[in-house]
Amino acid sequence: PPHFDLSYSGVSDRDFQDIGKVLLYHDKIESIDLRGNNLTGIAIGYLSYALYGHQHVQRIDLGFNRVGRTRGFEVFCQAMESLRCLEELRLRSCELTSLHCSDLSLLIRRSKTLRSIDMSWNFLGNAGGMLLLDGLRKSTTRSVVELRLVGSEISDPV
Repeated sequence: PPHFDLSYSGVSDRDFQDIGKVLLYHDKIESIDLRGNNLTGIAIGYLSYALYGHQHVQRIDLGFNRVGRTRGFEVFCQAMESLRCLEELRLRSCELTSLHCSDLSLLIRRSKTLRSIDMSWNFLGNAGGMLLLDGLRKSTTRSVVELRLVGSEISDPV
């Protein structure tokens, strides 16, 4: 399957305007791996724009980036919701906090195809855990079957 892999390649937010154009015009890509590039909201904004409404993207891995450090996460979640085939979203160690969980909760509630989300090693806390649990409970599609939260500062009672 068509795979776009720039993991640990040293691309920066500045590079992402051009990378976003590549993704915008290659709509057959099924998997995108951008792990470990220290990307922030600037790059995520370009990615959101480029992927909005894509027909084939099934897997996105943004692990080990600084996604949570800047604004734009709401737009990112809206773009993820627009993907008609997205099954797996990896946001492991992205500096996300409970403030990002309401947008993720909406994505969980509305997505018809998303099966797995990895939110491990973020700073979600109990408040973030409760928001994600609320998204799972209120989901009309019940598509998410795996939500990884290891090391995300959530206590057992949540």
